[in-house]
Amino acid sequence: MDREGAFPGLDSSRAWQGYALCLDCADLLYVFKFHVMEQFQGRIAGRKALVLPALLGNPSGRHRFMKDWHDYIQGLTGAKVEDIEADLMEFFAGRDDAHLVLHILWADFGQVIDNCRGLVTDILPSRLQQLDRCNHAANAWRHPLAPKVRIDEAEFDLGMNFLFPLFKRPGGKPAKAANASPRLFAIKRHLTEHLYQGSPLPDPGPLQEVLLDTARWYLGQAADDGKPWGLIGEGLGKKGIPYWTLAGWVRHLARLYHYLDITGVLPMSPEPGVFQPRMEALKPYFTPGSGIDRPEKAFAFLLGALYGKLLQVQGARGVNVSANALTWLRRLNLSGRDLPELYVKVREKLLSYGTESSHAVRELLHELGRLGTELGDRIDLDNTATCYFLLLGQSITSDLLPSRSDSNGD
Repeated sequence: MDREGAFPGLDSSRAWQGYALCLDCADLLYVFKFHVMEQFQGRIAGRKALVLPALLGNPSGRHRFMKDWHDYIQGLTGAKVEDIEADLMEFFAGRDDAHLVLHILWADFGQVIDNCRGLVTDILPSRLQQLDRCNHAANAWRHPLAPKVRIDEAEFDLGMNFLFPLFKRPGGKPAKAANASPRLFAIKRHLTEHLYQGSPLPDPGPLQEVLLDTARWYLGQAADDGKPWGLIGEGLGKKGIPYWTLAGWVRHLARLYHYLDITGVLPMSPEPGVFQPRMEALKPYFTPGSGIDRPEKAFAFLLGALYGKLLQVQGARGVNVSANALTWLRRLNLSGRDLPELYVKVREKLLSYGTESSHAVRELLHELGRLGTELGDRIDLDNTATCYFLLLGQSITSDLLPSRSDSNGD
């Protein structure tokens, strides 16, 4: 009815005068708003949301739910607000589909509910149970590309709050506006909806663009620091406190893609074994779950590892990488056709450093040579895939081509 031009002069803020609630309904809404609603507020995808159960079935089933809910709330007396918000979805996962479905509303909750940012409806408890099994499987993923440094906030949970750190741009105050952008939250909300509904993502393009933009922020931070360690190693302080680096973030991103695969939201294409490395140290990486299902992706991945070796060597020599090799990534505006040129630059620089005296480096160069002969100069790979597999290869450099001076710099 508020469509422009359809009803000139209609003021939507006065709609309640035309469609007023009965006194009993208004009283129930008042009671819910001021005495009940706070119990159903949780943190979903990193933001506060109202998790509203719609009760189904017979009166006895509804009564049983309310009794269980009352007991649950009583059991949380004295618990931290963060614990209550985190456990909210766990409670609903233990229900029966015949008794309820869930609706999630993101908004600002105060004296009024304002600035509604999104809504997901009709979430079944059985789907939450499936996701819970996927969460445990993904958190326990033991692939060579999985993160070695565990970061608690990035562990998969039913509230999808792991999306917040994975999408968060580093950089403190300068990144604040980017992290609060409506578009960024819209992507997370859209992904959350597909995870809760169990439906495939029809177009992964917007998701991949946002993740690539996040990688650019990490790269920019590394350029500002002038230190290469975070580009090739995960962050773990001397006191055992983990922190985010570009390499660590990329490994968590690899685990996210595995998670989206097993949840059915973004299935990986079959991996027919188009490239089998001869280098023993490489073979574990070319196993199901890596996403390396084409020779072009394999070339970008191996070149990323070689490029990471160059950053490693330059870091050991005290070279300012932000004014040297780091510029070759062109702020991650690369596609497959740029890879041969990058390979030549990396190879020439490693030759000048005498790095090819290493047997492991020569083996890696041999693998790249085999792939390069097969592919030629025309490598058909888009910007997102090129940069992802380059960074993924770069993140394994310290494992594949370790240096005696490897250190996280803390």
